[in-house]
Amino acid sequence: MKVTTARDPSVRSRRLAKAIARFLSVPYITRGKQSLDANDKWLVMVESHGNPSGLIKRNGEVEKKLTFSISVEPSRGQPTLKKKANPVVTGFGDMVQSVAEFFELGISADIYERIIVVSSGDMAFLDAGQTVIKLKI
Repeated sequence: MKVTTARDPSVRSRRLAKAIARFLSVPYITRGKQSLDANDKWLVMVESHGNPSGLIKRNGEVEKKLTFSISVEPSRGQPTLKKKANPVVTGFGDMVQSVAEFFELGISADIYERIIVVSSGDMAFLDAGQTVIKLKI
């Protein structure tokens, strides 16, 4: 899986896309004018009025969308993550399974170094207990 943005992204969209790519330990690809390779899986950051508003997962002809608004943005510059790690999804409610399937991650109630916590309309990306990103879904 690779992460990218729309062709002419805002600074906020680019920063969030890079932070999500780093959190998921997948490559971020600068889009520019290039088309997306249909053989790869892509998470494309989309925006509304210059603000990040969702991710579209493209896999060949199949497309799924996860819409959100930002509660806590990643810090300016590169997000500080402890090490490369594969995150897992944890939390409560119906959205846990949907988020895990969207990001193609496992679900676990155990404590991990890097987790995505889903609860009552929020999704928090945590690394070593520190909130990296928080989204309202």
